[in-house]
Amino acid sequence: MYHRAGLPCRVCGTEIALEEIGARKLYWCPRCQA
Repeated sequence: MYHRAGLPCRVCGTEIALEEIGARKLYWCPRCQA
């Protein structure tokens, strides 16, 4: 999911989310990885 924020998930098509936790960026699919 790295650097895919705003792009569709390759599995389900849901938009990839980006969250910043501390100094790190976390890219994840809200549907597949919820």
